[in-house]
Amino acid sequence: MLFAISYRVAKKGQKMFPQAVNDVLAGVQFVRGSAAQIKVDPARIGLLGASAGAHLASLAALGGESPLFKGAYPNDAHAAVSTKVKALIGVYGVYDLVEMWQRYQLQSPRENNIENFMGAAPMDDPRLYFDASPINYATFANNQIGVFLSVGTEDDLVNRRAQTDAFLLRLKQANFFVRTCIVQGAPHYWLNDPIEEPASYFGFLAPRLMRFLQERL
Repeated sequence: MLFAISYRVAKKGQKMFPQAVNDVLAGVQFVRGSAAQIKVDPARIGLLGASAGAHLASLAALGGESPLFKGAYPNDAHAAVSTKVKALIGVYGVYDLVEMWQRYQLQSPRENNIENFMGAAPMDDPRLYFDASPINYATFANNQIGVFLSVGTEDDLVNRRAQTDAFLLRLKQANFFVRTCIVQGAPHYWLNDPIEEPASYFGFLAPRLMRFLQERL
């Protein structure tokens, strides 16, 4: 069963970190807290996201127990429910916020989406950027979570080597169970391509993702 989580998005002059992560965690709590009614196994929950969604899913999966993200909705009916998940799937994600901020500065300095999201530049608050980067949560303490990473070789927005490859290395160094799917020729924004299309990028990803889910979820 798949659920789509709505989360707040950044607008100029209105930061959304850590609020967007809080929204994702509240979604996990709702699913687990409602497991009996919606007929799901509360022990088998994973998070999937693409691009900015992969950034949020990664923070929620690996950093959900951090004091920075906990307790955002104390009056919610599911506020006491665990936010832990078994699996994380990140597709052409952003895992190092400083590197992505630098990339935007080169490409579109007047409208830096990372700075809008964070409400500050790295030079204003470097600790905030550390806390907002999933790569910094790839630790031995978190390595019970299975991770699947996918990215295209021709990504024109997010630097594959500085993001996916660097995150992958850190996960391996922390002894995570991690699988990858490198999609030849794929740019950014292809996860919603019809699976039935001949040689579609998502058609290449799907069986590999299903195999991972069978193994880890």
